Amino acid sequence: MRVQKLDDLEAVHASLGKVVSRSLLSALLAACAGAAAQMPYVYHLQGDYAFTHDPSIAQDGATYYVFAIGKVLGGGQFLVRCSEDLEHWRMCGHVFDAPALQISSIVWKDGWPLAALGVK
Repeated sequence: MRVQKLDDLEAVHASLGKVVSRSLLSALLAACAGAAAQMPYVYHLQGDYAFTHDPSIAQDGATYYVFAIGKVLGGGQFLVRCSEDLEHWRMCGHVFDAPALQISSIVWKDGWPLAALGVK
């Protein structure tokens, strides 16, 4: 009698394993199908976004900020643009009023600017 009960238990365990495996496989396939069907959103940029070179983006609250290299008309560097929806952009300002260093005036030694080495 004991052997028959053990055989019954193994049969139940095997069939339960198949049901769980089938359910897990079905759930996994459904999840993959849903992910594959999802298309990326394409943003249609509007406003002041031209000449945005080497951008970095940050979010503060509901506003997105893009920082980009380049000169501002009338002076200044590192343009800042703002948007609430990632599509409509406006100029918000700039980081520096004037270049911090004139590259042509830096004296280099062994690949380092002399000011960084403590040389004046």
